[in-house]
Amino acid sequence: MVAAIDHPSSPVVDVLVDLLTRPREPREEQVFVETMSAFTDSQRAAIRSFLEYLRDEEGKDWPDDAPGTALRKFWAAGSD
Repeated sequence: MVAAIDHPSSPVVDVLVDLLTRPREPREEQVFVETMSAFTDSQRAAIRSFLEYLRDEEGKDWPDDAPGTALRKFWAAGSD
């Protein structure tokens, strides 16, 4: 995530946001939730902050609001 902040135009950022977005397919969703739920509260807070940063500070690079979508689908406070 630090590298993504340092280099926000890197394609790695897109991949990272995709990996942090809850999938729609039920089997993939189950694996996603199990995997992401293994993070500690501090790690989850860091991920949430990272996505909020991308949404708020790099929003022009996200016309589809992918970081906001990831937040709403899983990472927003109270939804995890």
